[in-house]
Amino acid sequence: LRSRPITERRTRHVSYFTALQPIVSRRTRWRILVEESTEKRKELFSLRKARYVVCEE
Repeated sequence: LRSRPITERRTRHVSYFTALQPIVSRRTRWRILVEESTEKRKELFSLRKARYVVCEE
């Protein structure tokens, strides 16, 4: 896993996501973010477009 989970260029909101590191599989990353964001109802970027899923706050 790379030290930088998300490129700062595309994303500024990386508050709680960074705390989730390190996570092995991309699918696990997706599931956790979905569970976290479902309550807040945030928009998610697809893994196909970006290697790491990010939710906008």
